[in-house]
Amino acid sequence: MTDHTPSTDIRIVRLLLTDFFGIPRAKTVTYDQYQRAVEEGHAWASPVLAADLWQNLPDDDRLGTGNTTIHPDVSTFTPLPWQKGTAVVLCGARPENSNPSTPRDALLRVLESAANLGLEPKFGPEAEFTLFNNDGTSPFGMDQWYTSEAITAIAPFIDDLYTYLPDMDIPVYEIFNEHGAGQMEINLDPAMGLKAWDRAVLMKLAIKEIAQRHGMRASFLSKPSNDPECSESGFHVHQTLNDSVGTNLFQLDENGKPSKEVAAYIGGQLAHASATTAFAAPTVTSYKRFRPGTWAPMRAAWGVDNRAAMVRLHVAGKNTRVENRSGASDANPYLLAAGQLAAGLDGIRRNLDPGDPASHNAADDPAYPLVPTNLGAALDALESDTLLTEAIGSELCELYVATQRQVLRRYQEFVTDWELHEYRSL
Repeated sequence: MTDHTPSTDIRIVRLLLTDFFGIPRAKTVTYDQYQRAVEEGHAWASPVLAADLWQNLPDDDRLGTGNTTIHPDVSTFTPLPWQKGTAVVLCGARPENSNPSTPRDALLRVLESAANLGLEPKFGPEAEFTLFNNDGTSPFGMDQWYTSEAITAIAPFIDDLYTYLPDMDIPVYEIFNEHGAGQMEINLDPAMGLKAWDRAVLMKLAIKEIAQRHGMRASFLSKPSNDPECSESGFHVHQTLNDSVGTNLFQLDENGKPSKEVAAYIGGQLAHASATTAFAAPTVTSYKRFRPGTWAPMRAAWGVDNRAAMVRLHVAGKNTRVENRSGASDANPYLLAAGQLAAGLDGIRRNLDPGDPASHNAADDPAYPLVPTNLGAALDALESDTLLTEAIGSELCELYVATQRQVLRRYQEFVTDWELHEYRSL
């Protein structure tokens, strides 16, 4: 049997498969069993591919009741520096017996579409999250935003991130505390195609496990507390398209104007903004961001270095790029990227015009269309956008919508503490 790993010090391998919510579901196998999985695949219960976070399944015969086969991508084999003798490897599911694919497979599908156009995307993930002590308190307050004092309070955790993430081939650009109590932001160096998002998935896994080792809990829920000091968290995506010789097509033209490629790419992202919101804001809680003063983009607009726009064009010579700011921190990295890339590619195919850039607070300007501000409306938009769903994979999108609709039904049937307090005198 061929040895598919660079190290024989590994005893245990976690086979990882991300679900619709970006959670890396896992099975552990021995190193020898991992080698067999590379050659033959490994059994995985197919219904799990479309389960929600509490194991509820949509009523869909395509899921079946048996197994599908997952296949490790050997290029993602990564020893865990904090867990001696253990490695992780990311997997995909090849459809068998009409079983569905995975979010990672969906992104691969869109990347293949880009390659067919002679384009290679480059991404820079920018993620926010919130740290809590084990007793639920925050390690630092809102008043300590962007301070050295806050960084000192969690210095051992940050030191481990800077040590362990590069050991996992996850280069860190910067880490700092953000606007809210316990809120952090981590930015990764840009990477080409799938590698950027494999790194993002492993980065989230590392943050959660390293935080736990330091007696803390890391949450990527977009608003994990009603504490007024707890700010909403986002997941912004910096992106460019390179041609076949590696030239960034998003650079300004000879007249200092946006290139036709970047204009059309932005036009596509704006045209499909409502549908992609279903991936960018995938939880009921995600929509708590959509209110004035949060910098969350409530309208489909673009601007040059304008944080109040959904799509922000950074002009930086050869590094000129688009930043899509619609993502919530609880977005599935693969689906977030697949939706935005598919939208941008459609803009290029159809040469869509993004209109004039906004230089003001676009969130307050009714001239720009509102994006969905609740999960139900976002799912409706995704269902009706056939161009986007076909680009990502119609079957996966249908199962995604079905899974999310049953979550939404459960939410709508649940009486919250706020309601009981608000209406207690009725």
